[in-house]
Amino acid sequence: MPSILLKLNPQLDKQLSVLQKKLAYQFLDSTLLQNAILHRSALGPLNQLDSHHGHEDNDRLEFLGDAVLDVVMCDLLMQKYPDHKVGDLSKLRASLVNEAILCELASQIQLEKALVLGPGERPAKPSILADAIEAIIGAVYREGGLNAASTVVKTLFASHLAKTDGELLHHDAKTDLQEWSQRIYGKTPSYQTLTAEGPDHARTFEVGVFLNDEMLGSAKGSSKKSAEQRAALAALTARDQKSLRNQP
Repeated sequence: MPSILLKLNPQLDKQLSVLQKKLAYQFLDSTLLQNAILHRSALGPLNQLDSHHGHEDNDRLEFLGDAVLDVVMCDLLMQKYPDHKVGDLSKLRASLVNEAILCELASQIQLEKALVLGPGERPAKPSILADAIEAIIGAVYREGGLNAASTVVKTLFASHLAKTDGELLHHDAKTDLQEWSQRIYGKTPSYQTLTAEGPDHARTFEVGVFLNDEMLGSAKGSSKKSAEQRAALAALTARDQKSLRNQP
């Protein structure tokens, strides 16, 4: 482990060892894993310590991992539900691949402890945790190819994939969010594209869902439609968590 990263996180060796055990994957190229857990907020402190640290943040690996996760999840769902139509498969994928679920997975593998973050970034925002999960999947793909990435995805999502389609496909997130907002506020939420990155043939969109000028949730997807569905699910999850916190 390069001492430059240990200066920002002295327990990193131990934490990355735990992380790899939980992933059931051992990296041969440790630099890939180190870059996957390196958030861009830490680049400033790293440059102050050593202007030639040689690391890059996890943005590019997250970009790759997002696409790999979509491919693997589509394949897994097609195998599990051979008779389902594309619309239902898309809803199942959106119910599995979203910020709320990725943050839950990050907690299970103790990812936040291993993240290398800049000052003031802890506790890590949900978007940082979700992006780091995808960056790790991207790093596995870069080293071990699609088979290795598929195995890690199966490990991460095992408990969720074990659920029935009824448990997973319990609602269409956009429809549920619209019905709730109409009932409570008499208004329909709107969706805005926040970012669009990548080449034309492999674009990644980040979409936010807004109500009364407040962003209720945001998410990324390989299409605006999938990003909207994920953003709606993130908004519903945040609503439910807020409701639980407010209970006496």
